[in-house]
Amino acid sequence: MPRQSGLLLRKGRYYLNIRVPTELRPLYGKKDIFRKSLDTSDFREAVSRIRFEAFKLEAEFEEKRRESLRAKVAAEPAECLREISDQAAHALVFRWFIEQETLSQEWWENDGVNLPPGQLAEAVENMETEAAAFSGGNAQLLPDDGSVILGTYLAREGIDCPKDSPAFRKLRPLFRKGTLESLLRTIDRASVVAC
Repeated sequence: MPRQSGLLLRKGRYYLNIRVPTELRPLYGKKDIFRKSLDTSDFREAVSRIRFEAFKLEAEFEEKRRESLRAKVAAEPAECLREISDQAAHALVFRWFIEQETLSQEWWENDGVNLPPGQLAEAVENMETEAAAFSGGNAQLLPDDGSVILGTYLAREGIDCPKDSPAFRKLRPLFRKGTLESLLRTIDRASVVAC
């Protein structure tokens, strides 16, 4: 039987068993391991359930990181973000991208999968148009450099980052590429059903 990361078998029952990130341990009662029953003794069912539960837990970890960051920003005087390291820029984009993917997946599972074929095809066409703009535009469509999405996200997170700063210039193409990737993933989900 192949091993599945984060899967623990105890007394014939399977559990999600994931290490809590060090910075979040105070929020989990200083526990270093998060454990949750998967309510099954069947290996295949456990593997299926653990993927979903691990994804939910990672989203919870990200939300707790955001809450912590918001609390820190609220407690400290606002600083202007002018410079950002490559690592910090990628971490910021990664948090935003996970949020986008979660929203896209929820939309697909709750609404998109139930759209009538005509509306689904129209939704796919609209997303393809957006994707074309983030890919550089065409004769009928101006390119979108990601500035609006980046600015909206920074404002929502309470981060002051002037548009003429090196940090904004570094983040903008990352947000453009992330938006394009998120759109293409959503199009792929929808296209499987639309075909």
